[in-house]
Amino acid sequence: VRYYGHAVCDSDGRAKEVMLLFELCSGGHLLHLLDRSKGVLGEERIVSVLAELCTAVKVLHAHSPPIQHRDLKVENVLLGSDGHFKLCDFGSWNDECSSTGTMNKQQVAALQEQ
Repeated sequence: VRYYGHAVCDSDGRAKEVMLLFELCSGGHLLHLLDRSKGVLGEERIVSVLAELCTAVKVLHAHSPPIQHRDLKVENVLLGSDGHFKLCDFGSWNDECSSTGTMNKQQVAALQEQ
């Protein structure tokens, strides 16, 4: 999933709130696709999904140091508006991962309105 930026904001003076801005994957996650197709996907479609996931994992592992996804499941595979499957993870992370924000004030305000 394409990452556009993030911001770290004080939400109540004690805790920090992290907002992430990613591309919209309007096709939902792979579980939605499986539900719509009653759990049946053709061989070509299955191979296509797996090939795109393997490519995504390969890109993660090519980083230095390598990035481990550690939570591959149908809910973390999104279908983009371009028809390609994207790997994401909506799990939690800790503050060791935080860095300075890259979004401007207007972008942060737009996220807060949603």
